[in-house]
Amino acid sequence: MLRCRLAVTVRTVAELADALAGFAAHPGPGTGPAGVRSADLRTAAGPPLIEGLEETRAYVAALWQGGRLEQLTRLWLAGADVCAVLPAHPGPAAVELPATVLRPRPLEPGPGTDGAPQ
Repeated sequence: MLRCRLAVTVRTVAELADALAGFAAHPGPGTGPAGVRSADLRTAAGPPLIEGLEETRAYVAALWQGGRLEQLTRLWLAGADVCAVLPAHPGPAAVELPATVLRPRPLEPGPGTDGAPQ
């Protein structure tokens, strides 16, 4: 479990850089700039009660689907392993590429050849 946590809500790389610079200038829980929150869980008694429950995955997925970043942030800062139960990102969509026009004939040797590329 990560014992010291940082939560930053930004939309651009420039906002992220500003937020991290602000946090570096004023580290510690409750002292960072707007949109930046942190928690020190080193003295926490143990994992939060929500951890390890069957319903946690569905609950966190519903929060994610509903865009409930505030609630997800609070769970994260309280020690819940939100990232482990978030739905997997599907990744980039597959795109079918057109056949190349640069190779009008196949590379495989045809019948009656010695196997050498033509």
